[in-house]
Order: sequence, then structure tokens, then C-alpha cells
Amino acid sequence: MVMTLLREGFAIVAFGWLLISFFGALPFYFSGAIPSLVDSFFEASSGFTTTGASILIGIEGLSRGILFWRSFTHWIGGMGVLVLAMAILPSAGANSMEIMKAESPGPNPGKLVPKVKETAKILYGIYLLITVVQVILLLLSGLSLYESLIHTFGTVGTGGFSSKNLSVGSFNNATAEIIITIFMLICGANFGLYYQLLKGNVKEFFKDQEFKLYIFIVSIAMILITLNLNSTMYSSVKLSFRYAAFQLASIITTTGYATVNFNTWPVFSKLIWFC
Repeated sequence: MVMTLLREGFAIVAFGWLLISFFGALPFYFSGAIPSLVDSFFEASSGFTTTGASILIGIEGLSRGILFWRSFTHWIGGMGVLVLAMAILPSAGANSMEIMKAESPGPNPGKLVPKVKETAKILYGIYLLITVVQVILLLLSGLSLYESLIHTFGTVGTGGFSSKNLSVGSFNNATAEIIITIFMLICGANFGLYYQLLKGNVKEFFKDQEFKLYIFIVSIAMILITLNLNSTMYSSVKLSFRYAAFQLASIITTTGYATVNFNTWPVFSKLIWFC
């Protein structure tokens, strides 16, 4: 019985992703932004799965509506399309938990509350709250509402689609970079931990072994890359840390945003990413 439910859960997720990617490709295709239906399907699939790969070159020539939809696919896919469906639609019955297990990235998810539908609602509530907070902070940093939304979708969904050819680096805005760095790291962690934090279980939040290892690895890597860049690439520790922190957060969370051409960085810094 359990294996049957698991197989059904995986099948529902697989077909669900194929369908949402196909229909998500239609705006690209019918608008003429991507003339090939196959390429449109690729772009939509990349967006919904938060992969971030793209067939587009010179994206600044596309309409604002298409670029908005392109980034919005990240936001929809970030928590999982079918998890969203479970949060807003009637219960899927016995398959609900199996769908969430098959759909959700990272560690095997558990129920935050007894009902799977309520768990899905809680996760998306946290997801929405983080989204709103980041949009507000990016607005305060000087970005327009449109750019704030675009780059929040890419950050929270950890996908990295931007409206600029040079990604976040085109703004040359240190405050925006700091905000995006912090939120990339936030969204790279287990969202179930934030539920515990909202409930006031601060000790449980900081006792989580996975989270502590995550922060430890990020901290050590940032320090090592900063020291390496300061001695070889940039004239100050502050500038070295700014670029090191952003690129490390982008890579470790698989977001894919960039502020500099890190291919020119020393081999030592690049090796740390792979380690």
C-alpha cells in the first residue's frame, strides 16, 4: 500500500511538472519572445524547476511582462507547484503527503501540523512573508518596484532569473546586494525551521544540526574567499567580503545571480565552491 502511494505520488508530480511547464511556455511562444515552442518549453521548465538555465541572449530587449512572467515561474516553482495546489485546493486525500515528499526539494519533509493541507498553507505563508519583506527592503535600497519583484522572485525561488544582462551587478548597489545575499541564504535553509521560530521555539531553531552545519560551511568559506580575494583581486577587505559573500551565497543555494565576473578569481576561491 505504501509503495503504491509513493509511486502514485511520484507519477502525479512528474506529470504535473510536465503540464505546468507546457502551459507556462505558451506566454513565451505566443508573444514571439521565443519563436520555438521547444525553446519556450525549455525556458518555462528551467523557471518552474528553479534551474535558471536559459536560451535567451540579451534579455533586456524583451518586454517587461515577459520578463516578469519568466521570473514569476521561479517563485511558483520555488516551494513546489503541487504544494501550492494542496494549499489552495481541496484535499488530495491519501496521496497528499506522498506528493509533498516527491515534490519538495532537500530533506524529506514532515508534517508541521497533523493535516498535510495545513502544512502546505503554513509553508506558503512563510514563503509569502519572506517574499514581501524582501520586496520592501529592496524598494528601500533604491530599486524600483518592478526590479524588486523580479529579483525577489529569483532570490526566494533560488532560481536567479534577472531582468538585466549583467544580473544584479548591473545595479552596482551594495545595499541591494547585501539584502539579496541574506535572503539567498535564508531561502537556502529548511523552511520548517522558520515555522519553529515563528512559534517562539528559538532553541529548536538553533539546535538543528543541518542548519548549524550550513551556517558553519558558509561562514568558513566566506572568510577564506575574502582573504584570498583581498590578497589578489581587490584593494580592501570590505570590497572583497562584499563580492565573496554574494557569490558564495548565490552558488551554495544554486540561485545563480552574479555581481562580478568570478571566472577571473583565483583558483583557490573557485576550489572552495566545489569543496
